Amino acid sequence: MMKELTVILISIGLMLASGCKEDDNKPETGTVTDIDGNVYTTVKIGDQWWMAENLEAAHYRNGDSISNITVNTLWTALDTGAHCIYDNDPGRVGNYGRLYNWYAVNDSRNIAPAGWHVATNDDWITLITFLGGEITAGDKLDDYGFNMFPGGFRDYLDGSYEGIDSWSSWWTGTVYDVGNAWGVSASTGDPWISRESNDKHLGSAVRCVKD
Repeated sequence: MMKELTVILISIGLMLASGCKEDDNKPETGTVTDIDGNVYTTVKIGDQWWMAENLEAAHYRNGDSISNITVNTLWTALDTGAHCIYDNDPGRVGNYGRLYNWYAVNDSRNIAPAGWHVATNDDWITLITFLGGEITAGDKLDDYGFNMFPGGFRDYLDGSYEGIDSWSSWWTGTVYDVGNAWGVSASTGDPWISRESNDKHLGSAVRCVKD
């Protein structure tokens, strides 16, 4: 009887220890609220705090509206800040966020919530390095609570929408050259994350990092 009790107690102890270890491995989470009152889950990955969802803000931090451009020819020609919704369908915002051109990302009025900033190229490099490098990092995003939410992109040549549910495209806050800025992309089901220069008229999602 004493032997059976000892085995039971040891088993309970192992389960409790295992449970504690599992909890310890879960990423630390929080929330942040943007100018429009949208509340985002945030997650700590390594030493960085990331928004775990794509930005939905339709206003800059000071309350000014970000132009919502639905006409394709206007989108491709615009050299000032703008946002759009995939296929101009408001029902998609809650799952995928909005798409922005880089002029909105770079606007001095700021599209990020207070205390946060649009993730820079260096911020993404830090994240990708922590996750093991570009070749495998895409496989690990969801494991760390990042949640890809593949919202596709808006083409800079003709303003068409492409890639929803299969392609994630994010701007960084870092310029590449006169006509381009650094972007990041990942494909659903593939293990990689790619950094590339994209035309500033491209419509991409945005993730923010805590200052």
